[in-house]
Amino acid sequence: MKINIIYFFCLFLLICGCTTIPSEPVEWDIESLDTGRGIDYLTANQRAFILEINKMRSDPQKYAKYNKIYLNRNAYNFLLKMEPLPSLIVAEGLSKSASDLLLAGYGEPNIIIFENRM
Repeated sequence: MKINIIYFFCLFLLICGCTTIPSEPVEWDIESLDTGRGIDYLTANQRAFILEINKMRSDPQKYAKYNKIYLNRNAYNFLLKMEPLPSLIVAEGLSKSASDLLLAGYGEPNIIIFENRM
């Protein structure tokens, strides 16, 4: 459940366009983290979202410190304690399934499901 909260937070950052602090350059291994690069069935926003999630997963502490001004205290502290995770792997079948669900009208998160998991 906590990982879902982090994913939604990253989506919020992408929508707002505030994923970085320009005054503080941070080095990321973009080559290994950008698993959506060159995937033609993903939109540019989807590829950017995957890259942002992979940044967070690869080094949660660095991500938290770099985005501190956008995080509330709980999210910041959670990321500081989070262990690194492997990058997301893009799969065409999963992407197609998600797109089909959106087209079928299941595009909004089901709040009841999330509340039951808390």
